[in-house]
Amino acid sequence: MFANALHKLDTRFEEIFCVIGLSVMATCIFAQVVLRVFFESAFHGAEELAVYGMVTAVYLGCSMAIRERAHIRITFLVEKLPHKGQVFCIVMADLLWFAFILLLLKESIAWIQLLIQFDYISPALGIDQKYPQSVVPLALCLMIGRMIQVYYRWIIRDNKEGLPL
Repeated sequence: MFANALHKLDTRFEEIFCVIGLSVMATCIFAQVVLRVFFESAFHGAEELAVYGMVTAVYLGCSMAIRERAHIRITFLVEKLPHKGQVFCIVMADLLWFAFILLLLKESIAWIQLLIQFDYISPALGIDQKYPQSVVPLALCLMIGRMIQVYYRWIIRDNKEGLPL
């Protein structure tokens, strides 16, 4: 039972929040269009909610793509190399990507610390920005965890067979 719940969390976590984020975004944009066209009015917080939904979907979608190894890769030249060269190129590209994610994480944490130090309230909804903006460093941490998970599975389960794709 507990193992099944962990498996579902492992395979569906990002998908659930991506669907929620995209649903919030689409609903807010649709409502805004309907209100403006038919009622000549507007919901002032719709844009902010749509942005929060989009940011959530984008960053958690990146994490989901790492888990599925679905990010775009140009492997035309890599496939021409011998197996060890292919593995080397993919691992080096992933290490550079990992370093980039760490840099983004460092900068996003600094941004959140700044938001904690100086309150920044959104104009339409009145939400303290440290809360919705915290999605970014949390998603970056999840990306790091998913990348480690991919390599753990490749090394342990696959015994380094094939490529870490």
